[in-house]
Amino acid sequence: MNKPTEMTALKKFRACAAHFGILCAALLLSACATTVSETRRSQIMEQNPELKPARTWCIGRFLIDMPPAAKLYLRTETSLSAPTRVISGEYGGLWKYGDATIEMPVEKMSLKVFEQKMAVRQDELRKAKHTKGNGRLLKTEHPQQDTYLLVTWEKSTSKALQLVEGYRWSDGSVFFVKLKINAYKPEPGIKRMLGLLSKTRARAANEIPEEEGFCFPGGFLAEKPTDDERAQFAFVFDDRPDLSLSVHFLHYPEVEKPLLSRRAGVFGLLGSAAMRIRTLRSGDRSLAGFQGQELLMTAPYGAAHGNPSGERAHVFLWEYPGDAAWKPFIKLELETEPPVSLTDEQMMALWDAILDSFQIRPIQ
Repeated sequence: MNKPTEMTALKKFRACAAHFGILCAALLLSACATTVSETRRSQIMEQNPELKPARTWCIGRFLIDMPPAAKLYLRTETSLSAPTRVISGEYGGLWKYGDATIEMPVEKMSLKVFEQKMAVRQDELRKAKHTKGNGRLLKTEHPQQDTYLLVTWEKSTSKALQLVEGYRWSDGSVFFVKLKINAYKPEPGIKRMLGLLSKTRARAANEIPEEEGFCFPGGFLAEKPTDDERAQFAFVFDDRPDLSLSVHFLHYPEVEKPLLSRRAGVFGLLGSAAMRIRTLRSGDRSLAGFQGQELLMTAPYGAAHGNPSGERAHVFLWEYPGDAAWKPFIKLELETEPPVSLTDEQMMALWDAILDSFQIRPIQ
């Protein structure tokens, strides 16, 4: 079984912007829509049981079902031992609650090791030089055994910006949260960080919390919704390295026009490659009460970069533009790259099964 490489997965995760050119151009072409009936979808799932969504994932404030081989892929990370190092692993993406960033991956260690690493981290910051002549560590708060808060200069030359590094140990997991604060008024930021850490806890991969809060890989933040929450991440598949699903939740509009209205100027940029794009299905589609739009198509691989190969790939997209603080911009994108392991019909069956499972997580 081939495993997806780091470069392949990261390339898939970042491919969204490049694909927008293809997506918009496809809207200019006339094509017959392809549908997969419920009966046919059931047949496909029976014939390919590995495609059937079997595990529910809690992501942000939503739930989505994915096939058994799906896993979250690591993007860019920090860690206690090397805060700027990229680490290979299962978990990743971008997770933000307001102005606080929850760093990935969540590391596993004993409380004793956690305390040792905190001592090392403080020593590193004391030794890191700042232009004022002292180290970058300004203050340490250790309100309880499982919680550390380190106030530092953001950079070696910073004058007005400080950084709060918050660390919380919970049931063998360590959570690392970062928050930029005003150097002239640091107290509100410090208080906010202590509050966030006190409400952060470990969460098993299959746990679906019943209380209000924000799910992220390996953990849960028991806080009410804010008007600035972000989750951007990707699923990859152990059994199908050509396949990936990227998911975006942003509490501000990323685009000014709905998906099916964005087309100006792109067709000419793609040139003759645009004529080889085939739209399988497009139109309005409601998910969990969000009135969005979908666009499903196949295209010559590399068309977005002006260098299409003879092999075709899939780009399936659903998007909700967002219209209020509690209704964020949402984007789901399922795509393949050659050699493609699924037929158009199988891709559509998988897409429909995943999207039909998408819902707001119910709370007690």
